[in-house]
Amino acid sequence: MSFAWPASLSPPKLSDRPRAIPCTKAPGSACCPTCRRLSACWRWDIGWARARRAPSRCWRRGRYESPLLQHSGLGLAGLKVVPRPIYDPEGKVVGTNSVYLPEQVLNYSSEPVPVTTLELGWLPKDTTYGRRVYKAPDGFETMVSVVLMGTDRTSIHQPQYCLTGQGWRIDQSEMTTIPVERPHSYDLPVMKLTATGVRKAGTADKTVVRSLYVYWFVADHELTADHLQRMWWMARDLIRTGTSQRWAYVSCLAICVPGQEEATFRRMKQFIGAAVPEFQLTTGPSDARTASLTATTP
Repeated sequence: MSFAWPASLSPPKLSDRPRAIPCTKAPGSACCPTCRRLSACWRWDIGWARARRAPSRCWRRGRYESPLLQHSGLGLAGLKVVPRPIYDPEGKVVGTNSVYLPEQVLNYSSEPVPVTTLELGWLPKDTTYGRRVYKAPDGFETMVSVVLMGTDRTSIHQPQYCLTGQGWRIDQSEMTTIPVERPHSYDLPVMKLTATGVRKAGTADKTVVRSLYVYWFVADHELTADHLQRMWWMARDLIRTGTSQRWAYVSCLAICVPGQEEATFRRMKQFIGAAVPEFQLTTGPSDARTASLTATTP
């Protein structure tokens, strides 16, 4: 990627430039929180008394190691983390801590869901998970999944990649809110994806089904459903405070037959509104009924 310094900024002196070191990132990993792709083209660097962007080299040729990032700390999680093991599909313990999810919400009972082998092999080792499937007495089911980053921020990515990778075709994306009443009334900002897929009913029969996938991102005192907003806040906090916010990606999935999307979403809203106060520490502002879709402002 070519780079030209803005006229208002002079390039840093050679003594101010960060030293170049061999990149330790694996192919396809992200070196920068502001990069929308899985390979980094930019690094944030502090020069003199103000922050400015400096060009970086990709992982194949080495990258610049910013002094700011060398000394950054990890922020607090916006969710409850408990010393409860998490398992892989074979029943082996793959983590000693997990994100807390309640066993019962309203009249829903639940069972833990193991982390897939693909996720364990693809996401960073310090990623923390939480996952349960909830079932109502009438048979309605919804699965709640949480992915919490550690020091490696590549744990969090655009949810659309996972959904399409599992064979779903996304038909509609809608930013909306879900009312939460505890510990105070606020609107939880969420992204709602409506998708179409095919489910095998038998050896040969296939049935067209619809899925409603609701997700949002949460960190300590930060809450948004916008992926780009989250990336900007991460870069902002890193520059201002030297702290890398510990973001989590929370999702809720329900499957229904075509034509039942509105009724399914109503049930999901009721369920999420009751479940969120049980495991999420960060809340929106108390006057969120008239606020924007984000919980805080940059």
